[in-house]
Amino acid sequence: MVFSHRESKHIDLILSNHFVEIENKVIFLGLIFDSKLNWKEHIHYIEQKCKKRLNLMRAVAGSTWGANKKTLLITYRTLIWSIIDYGSIAYNAAPETTKNRLGVIQHKVLRIVCGAFCSTAASAMQVDTGELPQALRRSQQEIRYSVKVKCTDGHPAKSVTDFHWTTLSKKFIVSAAPIYGKTLQYFLKTNNQLTTPPTLPELPP
Repeated sequence: MVFSHRESKHIDLILSNHFVEIENKVIFLGLIFDSKLNWKEHIHYIEQKCKKRLNLMRAVAGSTWGANKKTLLITYRTLIWSIIDYGSIAYNAAPETTKNRLGVIQHKVLRIVCGAFCSTAASAMQVDTGELPQALRRSQQEIRYSVKVKCTDGHPAKSVTDFHWTTLSKKFIVSAAPIYGKTLQYFLKTNNQLTTPPTLPELPP
């Protein structure tokens, strides 16, 4: 698989006298990586997976019968949160127009939970249910992960939270930046005052 924003060229790779087939997308640890890393395939997969769970919520919800708001919120957080949150730290580098499709899923869910009309503003339902917008929730996940990495000695992902020379590029865009760029403002505010979590002793008590 060749990762590039340019048009992919035909490349012949031969292994043991057999041509190696080149793929445009591949699934790795439950995430769909496409050749241009725009994450469209993976977010489309999330949409299709959430549709079935949305239908389940519609089946148990009703204005005069069925599950109440609290039960529907628990159902949403149990069945749909886990799908959208998984890998959000990685696919948060996708274009905003692509990620906005996840906000549509949240809007549909909150309409079911609140029994609201189609024209009801998403922000009003988020306040009513105490739900964060998807963009803020992804940022929250990135900050939590970065704090965990920085506080863990010898963490294998330490380099993704450190400075990289590409940050100095004129083409550097924070919205499409790695975790370092997206969490930089948070760590500047805290002055990197992070405490190491307590560890268990080598010998049991």
